[in-house]
Amino acid sequence: MSPTLPSSSVLKDFSLITAPTPLAGGQGQSFLCGTTVLKHIPPTPTEEAEWTSHTLSLLPPSAYFTIPTPILASTGSYVYENWTATQFCPGTDHPVGHWEVLFSAARHFHASLAGIPEPEFLKRTHPWARADRIAWGEESVAVVPALAPLYEQLLSLRKEVGVVIAQLVHGDLSGNILLSDSQPPVIIDFSPFFRCVDYAVAIAVVDGIADFGEGDEVLRASGLVWYGDRLGRHAVQMLVRALLFRVVAGVSLWVLCERWCRWRGGEPRRGWRS
Repeated sequence: MSPTLPSSSVLKDFSLITAPTPLAGGQGQSFLCGTTVLKHIPPTPTEEAEWTSHTLSLLPPSAYFTIPTPILASTGSYVYENWTATQFCPGTDHPVGHWEVLFSAARHFHASLAGIPEPEFLKRTHPWARADRIAWGEESVAVVPALAPLYEQLLSLRKEVGVVIAQLVHGDLSGNILLSDSQPPVIIDFSPFFRCVDYAVAIAVVDGIADFGEGDEVLRASGLVWYGDRLGRHAVQMLVRALLFRVVAGVSLWVLCERWCRWRGGEPRRGWRS
């Protein structure tokens, strides 16, 4: 499917005069216009994108991470015709060899989010939101037979964790922190969830292992608690939930992708994440 190009009215409303060029990643829906990144968001209620841009714009500057500055449209909103705009920040999204930097930036970013109330829109129903609730035992699902043994095994490993401090977290860190020598790590494509910080970290660990072939290095750099040569019980439980999250979200997205491609007459692409 061809990417959706921003219309002339979108360019005008964000005061852009440079022709848009596609950016790598971002599901093919991000474009660079001079020093501005335009991103197309799904044709659903724009409350989440509006709230996210406004919230990130209020965070104080940090020496430990960078947030691309959200840009208002001439209408006074951060979303115009399902497009958002942010300042372009260069960097690589390949974290191998830089896990300590990534997790340090993530910890400081999450510290800056502490105390922000849970937004109402987090009662979402898209595959990632449902997978998150399933990972925490708040919903159930029947997975495809091929993955049923893995899913059941993970469920058997999931145990109660007692009291955890939930707050706003970024649920997709590993491919969304840009690294460069010229500025602190850049945190992009904020994927908001309201869970404990260690769960967000555990998802990044799972992605590091699955997407980048990492092992001990990403686990050690994560900051999850170890006791001697063993991960602590809380850390293990966060990893179990992170695995459940990725397995269930991946299955749901694959099913949706298959249906969409059959309707469009194409072939779905396999992938761990969106």
